Amino acid sequence: MRRCSGRARPLSWSPHGTRNTAPEGWAPPGACSSPAPTGPWAPPAGSRTRCRAAGGRRKGGQRACVETSRMPSGDVGSPWLSMIGSERLHTSHVPRRFHTSPARGAGRQLTRPGPGPELGWPTVPTPEDRMARPYLLLTLAALACGAPAQDDRPEGQSEGSASAAVDGPRVPRAPTGADQLPPAIVGQGGELQGTSVRYLPSDPATMGYLAVPEGAGPFPALVIVHEWNGLSDRVRQVADDFAAEGYVTLAADLFSGQVGTNPDENMALVQSARGDMPKVVTNLNAAVAYLKARPDVTGRVGAMGWCFGGGIALSFGLDGDRHEATAIFYGALVDDPAVLARMSHEVYGTFARLDGGPSPEQVAAFETAARAAGIANDLHIYDDVDHGFWLRVDDDPAVRTGPALDAWNRLKAYLGRTLG
Repeated sequence: MRRCSGRARPLSWSPHGTRNTAPEGWAPPGACSSPAPTGPWAPPAGSRTRCRAAGGRRKGGQRACVETSRMPSGDVGSPWLSMIGSERLHTSHVPRRFHTSPARGAGRQLTRPGPGPELGWPTVPTPEDRMARPYLLLTLAALACGAPAQDDRPEGQSEGSASAAVDGPRVPRAPTGADQLPPAIVGQGGELQGTSVRYLPSDPATMGYLAVPEGAGPFPALVIVHEWNGLSDRVRQVADDFAAEGYVTLAADLFSGQVGTNPDENMALVQSARGDMPKVVTNLNAAVAYLKARPDVTGRVGAMGWCFGGGIALSFGLDGDRHEATAIFYGALVDDPAVLARMSHEVYGTFARLDGGPSPEQVAAFETAARAAGIANDLHIYDDVDHGFWLRVDDDPAVRTGPALDAWNRLKAYLGRTLG
């Protein structure tokens, strides 16, 4: 068993292999003080955020975390939540905007050798010409059409998004080596290279963030789910990093554009989302449909998230439309084999020994249930780190770098074998 500086404790099993023997010191499975829910809407745990330009972002902030306790059977409208564990809150979440370049000069007369201008050699249009042309085209279109066309695109395909976004901004390919972490999680994320898109027509306030690799493709795709405070710039930059690895990546927005700035606001957002899980699943179904409709996507899509997003990714893997991978970073888990049997693919999970939600005991119960359900899995618990260690390595690089690197290489291998 390979060990990193963070002393990984892998719990790996598949129908075609055997479970690794846990090293000495591993806490055996057992009943925990706050057992993981077993219903279809498995609640999440705490959360985190991140960044990309030299110097990174500010550190510090309050610590708080969320774990959703067991929900009454059949009741998805009133989750019970409690504050536990640890979670670093960051409040700088103002999205950057993109600007087009200003017009460069007026129209210029083109010249060429030979006969003079009586042949009508064309000129470069002036700005006034460019402004007039759209109105002429609209007039001609109105004369050609007797009635406006009906928009019969399915959910997840809206004008200016889906396949129409293929020609938008592209992220240069820059896959990381075996000894490299993605820039965003170490506080070295640069300017955002993707674009905001509407992938959920039923909610105009929902704006995801799309990052597309350079090249013709087709590429595998990812839906990434934010933490408990909403779609932050760190999550957007992680989307850029996945695009650099060769994945068309859509960072979903489950809070209709809202971003929390303190634990109370974050908790309110989590409660609102968890109180309407069918809406959450509809949102992510639209995200998957949006990606699968793109001509530059292979058709294979995975979902992953951190903390709140990790629990949501697991719930979506159980009850969402078909997709091919689920990656969980310290999110709320399920310990019922009958529930996990609804999963149709291998599951990846990264967890922390010092985390209270999910605890090592809850992770062990999840692994046992997955094994009983026949679900292949790659689950690791890392010593000496706590909740949120992977998305914010820059908070404690001396301790977090080793475990985060091991988790990253495992994740790349997992996505390679599930998404191709």
